Amino acid sequence: MPQFYYEYFNQQDQQFGDEKRNTLDFDFQHDIALTEDNYFNWGLGYRYVASSLFDSTYVTADPTHQNLHLVSAFVQDKAAFFDNTVLLTLGAKVQYYTLSGWDYQPTVRLLWKFHPEHRVWAAFSRATRSPSRGETALSLKPQQVPERFSPFPISFDFAGNPALEQEHVLSYELGYRGWVGNRLSFDLAIFYNDYDNLVTGYNVPPDVSNPQISFTFENGASAQTWGFEMATDWHLLDSLRLQLSYSFLQVNYHNFNFSDEPKPNNDPENQVSFRGSYDITPTIAFDTWVRYVDSISSINALFSPQYTIDSYVGLDLRLAWKPIHNLELSIVGQNINNSTHLEYVEEIFAYPRQVERSIYGKIKWHFK
Repeated sequence: MPQFYYEYFNQQDQQFGDEKRNTLDFDFQHDIALTEDNYFNWGLGYRYVASSLFDSTYVTADPTHQNLHLVSAFVQDKAAFFDNTVLLTLGAKVQYYTLSGWDYQPTVRLLWKFHPEHRVWAAFSRATRSPSRGETALSLKPQQVPERFSPFPISFDFAGNPALEQEHVLSYELGYRGWVGNRLSFDLAIFYNDYDNLVTGYNVPPDVSNPQISFTFENGASAQTWGFEMATDWHLLDSLRLQLSYSFLQVNYHNFNFSDEPKPNNDPENQVSFRGSYDITPTIAFDTWVRYVDSISSINALFSPQYTIDSYVGLDLRLAWKPIHNLELSIVGQNINNSTHLEYVEEIFAYPRQVERSIYGKIKWHFK
């Protein structure tokens, strides 16, 4: 079936530049049941973007206007074997993008239902990320290095790189899902990702005749991530549902900023989430969400202090009432156990923002 949409975007920003964008997108997908156990689908896609970036106080754009084309095609086949106990999915996507050229993205998934209440699965896929207009066309005008970073008068600039290439990742996954009756389920997923050709920063040290540091983007870094995720979903009662999950993540960077020094980890190593939903009455519901996020050792921002983000526990509460079938009234409290806390800092143009406690009301009407 075909899908089509048009989007107009207009953003005004005196510091980092105005942007205007017209997007035209068309997708077509066709599904074919080859047999009772074999399901095939294919599709085509086209996206046209007329992008305009304008100079501002801090940045310049070259080119200012650019027409971007994204053309893609995909095929996928799902087949079942051995009385529907083994499911195999094979797929591939090919696309062309103005800024990065051609690329391919294959995927393989295998599921084995070795017991009515237990199954294991494995997957392999290749994905890419194309450079953005900001990375290829925007440049930062020369700025003075703050005195706390250099006792000498030195300026720096940052230039986009139109020769950037795609980033690649090979992903490997292995998982298990099991049920205990109709009320309790378990999930476990192990993953390993191998990234290469990552975009990283590169700078040319200044000399006496030109006391200016020039930065740009280059491909050349790599990384590996691995870890696991566990989750359980327990319908303790018809009116009470409990969900608990835990994730562990390790990240190793190589040749980041073209340096042999290890890059500090900007991702939390441990995360825990607990959600509870209780229907007090058929028309009144109470939800809670408690989450723990591990600390981040440091975040290096361009000519900004090094930030350390402490671990934190967040608590959200929600009380909802449905006076009639189509209407829901709710009050929500977010981060109610903390007045403010820091969650993340951008690596470029770092402006730390505290996440504050908030309470708001919501009215939802269902048109059914």
